[in-house]
Amino acid sequence: MKIQKSFFIALIIGFLNINSVFAVTLPAPLDSSFVIKEIKEHTMTANDLVGMQIMVNGTSTAIWNGTSADGDGNSWNLSYTGSDTMGGFWKFTNSGFGIINTVKLDAFGADSVFDNIPEPELTDKSERGAFVYVNGPDAVDIIFDGLVRLETAADPEGDIYRWITFDFTDIGGLSEDESFQFIADTDKVSPIPLPPAAILFLSGIVGLIGLKRRKV
Repeated sequence: MKIQKSFFIALIIGFLNINSVFAVTLPAPLDSSFVIKEIKEHTMTANDLVGMQIMVNGTSTAIWNGTSADGDGNSWNLSYTGSDTMGGFWKFTNSGFGIINTVKLDAFGADSVFDNIPEPELTDKSERGAFVYVNGPDAVDIIFDGLVRLETAADPEGDIYRWITFDFTDIGGLSEDESFQFIADTDKVSPIPLPPAAILFLSGIVGLIGLKRRKV
């Protein structure tokens, strides 16, 4: 009975602070953007993107570890050559996955964003961005998605995004043993810290789990 009562109290606390609890992960209700605290750095290397997620055809995923990312037992691979992400080349290779229609990169996993406007600087401290350049199959669609804005701005400026998708559908997909290279400018960001109310709520849930285990 004590466990049920504690759980009920935790749920009430969470409900009263639900906007704070989910502020980090949910899009803003008015502009459908993701919110960050600030741009920390606009000159980045591949090592700064540790944690970036790569998704192939929406089903195969891997995490960039600073030197490479391999999906489904090396059926595809992402590598990097260069100094910073404004000038170096990413290389994606289909090593035996079958037909690949989409390759999607999620920079938020590395507390980063993609900056795609050459000039002028729009989002504060982002400096000028760069158009994504692709060297490989023709007619590749490049899709930016997940607008990002500063917490101090009412609306996103439109130059920084969470996701890039390379879509090969119109050319019949990226076949086995095919590869493509690309340049994509990235900026390091500071996420909005988890508010105390969210920490309290999560701590309560963890405590309840511990109590239940001890009861058993």
